This record gives sequence, structure tokens and C-alpha cells, in this order.
Amino acid sequence: MGIADFMKLMRQPIQFQVADARSQVLKEVCLLLVHIARCLGVGTKGRLNLANLEKFIEYFVSKGCLGKVLHSGNSVMSDVAHSTIKSVISTFRPFFGAPQLMTRIFAYIRELLSSKTT
Repeated sequence: MGIADFMKLMRQPIQFQVADARSQVLKEVCLLLVHIARCLGVGTKGRLNLANLEKFIEYFVSKGCLGKVLHSGNSVMSDVAHSTIKSVISTFRPFFGAPQLMTRIFAYIRELLSSKTT
């Protein structure tokens, strides 16, 4: 089982846990998400698999997961989600040499974060 299969398998349980209204549960899930993000760059000789990264963003950063928490109105949980997204971005810092990748990532995440206040 590769990381893509793992993410697909874990998508629904993680989204369920993120939807839990307890901030401690969210904090634990966010630690797991940062760890999964770190695993994305460790694959084949430290090269980032773009398809896996896109799936990670679709599954876990999207409006169905962390994006939903950003808009929840609960400031504690929103701050945890925001910090997790920042940690995920910093995980990919070694790959910032791929401008087209970073442009897509930042555009998508910026859309989520900018609508946090609305």
C-alpha cells in the first residue's frame, strides 16, 4: 500500500474526526495530517509526487475537511486548522523550486484562507 492508497483509505475517517466538535480531537488529527504531508516528500528519493500532493490537498485541506473548520466560527478550532495548513506549507519548503507547483498550492490555499473571514 502506497501513500496514495493510505490517504484514500483514511480520507473519510479523518474528515469524520475533523468534524468532531472537540478541539483536542482536531489537534490530534492535525498532527497526523502534518505527518502524512511529511511522508509525501519522502517517497522516491525525496522527490515530491505531485499527484499525491494534489490528493492530499483535495482530501484534507479542502472545504470538506480543514477548510470546513476554517469557516466553522469556532476561533480555537479555526486557529488549529490555520496552523496546520501553515505547517503543511512549510513541509513543502524544500520543493519551492518548482514554481508551477507552488503557484497552484498557494492559489488553492489562499482561496481557503481568504474566505476564512467571510
